[in-house]
Amino acid sequence: MKVYFLLPVYLLVSTHLLAQSFKNTYRVQGDNDITKVIPAKDRFMLENFRKGTVYFRSGKKTEAMLNYSFPHSEILFISTKNDTLRLADNDLISRIIIDDLLFYYWPDQGHLLEIANFNKVRLTKRQELIVSDTDNYPGYGRIFSDGNITSYSTVENLKGYFQPLKTAGVVYLKKATSYFLMDQNDRFRPASRANLIKIFPRHRKEIDRYLAENNVSFSNEQDLIKLLEYSQSL
Repeated sequence: MKVYFLLPVYLLVSTHLLAQSFKNTYRVQGDNDITKVIPAKDRFMLENFRKGTVYFRSGKKTEAMLNYSFPHSEILFISTKNDTLRLADNDLISRIIIDDLLFYYWPDQGHLLEIANFNKVRLTKRQELIVSDTDNYPGYGRIFSDGNITSYSTVENLKGYFQPLKTAGVVYLKKATSYFLMDQNDRFRPASRANLIKIFPRHRKEIDRYLAENNVSFSNEQDLIKLLEYSQSL
C-alpha cells in the first residue's frame, strides 16, 4: 500500500464550494497549527483509530488502524512506526470499512461515508472542516491540512486543486456536511433534484410531484432518505 508521509504545513483552502450545513465554529490564527486549537474529538470521526480494512479493485485487501479526518475529508491510518499517514493510492481502492462504516473515494473530494443503499442509488456524505470566514482572506472554502498532518506532495497529487491560505489574521472554521448520490456505475453527484432525475429519468414527473408536495431540503439527511426511498419504489 503506497502512502504519503505527513509533514507540518499551514492551512490550505480549496476554491471549490458545495452546499453545506454548518455547526460548531473554531477561531484559529491563520498561520497556526489548528491541532492546538481544535481537539482530536472534533478533528476525527471516531474517538480512536480503529482496525479497518482497505479493499483494492484488484481483489487484494489490507488491515490497518484507521480514522476519518474532518480537516482532510479523508481516511488516515497509523503506520507500524506510529506515524499518522494519508493513503496515496485511493484510485486503486474500491472501498474502506471501519466497523460498520463504509467509505468510498471521490477524486478531489475525499472519502464519502455511505448512509443508505437504495440499489439504484446510494446516499453518501462528506463531513469536513471548512473556512467559513477570515479577517484578511476574501474567500471561503475547504481546508486540506490541519497544520500537523498533510502530504508533502499535496499540490502534485491533487493537480493544483488546493491553494495555500496565506493570512496571518484570524480564520473561522466550521464543521460542514455535504450529501452526494452514488449511482450504479460508482459515479458521484451532489444531491440535487437535477442529479436525482439523471438517475431516475423515467420518473421525472413523479419525483417533481413529490418535491412539490413535500418540503425537501437537499442538505437534510432524513429528507434525502425519504426522497430516495420514494424514488426507488417507483
